[in-house]
Amino acid sequence: MIYEDRMRGSIDQVEAVIHFEDDTEELQRWDQQIVGVCQALNDILDGMAKMGLAVPV
Repeated sequence: MIYEDRMRGSIDQVEAVIHFEDDTEELQRWDQQIVGVCQALNDILDGMAKMGLAVPV
């Protein structure tokens, strides 16, 4: 995302560290997207369990 200029920050490949610039709005939006993905995954796994399918742990 940094490379694509969707988030501001830098990547230190030598130190293996990613630095994000403090842009609270962008980070909150990114965090909400992660929350949405996790909730969707939980819904899928719950649906599988209700159907009697094996749920990977």
